[in-house]
Amino acid sequence: VLEGYDEEGNPTETGSKYLARLENLNGSRRERFLLGNWVGMENAIYTLSRDQHILECNVLNHEWGMGAIGVDYGDIHPKTAVAVQIGPTGRWYVRL
Repeated sequence: VLEGYDEEGNPTETGSKYLARLENLNGSRRERFLLGNWVGMENAIYTLSRDQHILECNVLNHEWGMGAIGVDYGDIHPKTAVAVQIGPTGRWYVRL
């Protein structure tokens, strides 16, 4: 049984209050949390292209599983980067 719903799948009083709060959201938060859609971020000033933004990387350990590196340029933190990769035991490792 999901929290906020009874045995028959009907919203409980708590669930109804939560759904009412979700109804008041707008934009991508409403799309994500109420409607369950996978949508882009609000106020995005750029889009990603596989051809332009996904490159070969020699930083990750090639004996491990797949991995990825993300870079962001912003106003508050001018440059940030993160690398994630699946280790030999299946655990995700993050490198900052």
